[in-house]
Amino acid sequence: MADEQGSGSNNKRILLIVLGVVAAIGLVSCIACGAGGFFCASQIPARPPREPARVEASLYYGTWTGDGPTTLTVDSGSVHWEHQSGSGHVQYNGGFSGISGQNILVNVLVTDVPLVVTDPPHLDPATGRWTMTVEGVRLEHP
Repeated sequence: MADEQGSGSNNKRILLIVLGVVAAIGLVSCIACGAGGFFCASQIPARPPREPARVEASLYYGTWTGDGPTTLTVDSGSVHWEHQSGSGHVQYNGGFSGISGQNILVNVLVTDVPLVVTDPPHLDPATGRWTMTVEGVRLEHP
């Protein structure tokens, strides 16, 4: 009989702990969001989804050259990036994983390494050549 009373006492203690945790979460929610408590997310107006920029991958294809010396060769299956500057030499050889935003994704071993493109491929009206800026280097394509 004493074991049954001890078991019931333990169940009540667990129930009180669970109720205390739920009450604490509700209190923190009220403090953080005001009187709305758990419903504060409904008070934030929803933004319409932003349409991602669509950049045609084929615009990146070919061999691009720039100062440094810098060379970028992109085709539908591979990417070769080589840049030499006063601070060192960087080289990537890997698979072409696609375009993310306007950045080039190079598959190296088991991860995708982004080459940051700050100015995507476009025809420069002054020179009549295709240009883009990758990793801070202006590149041209004949």
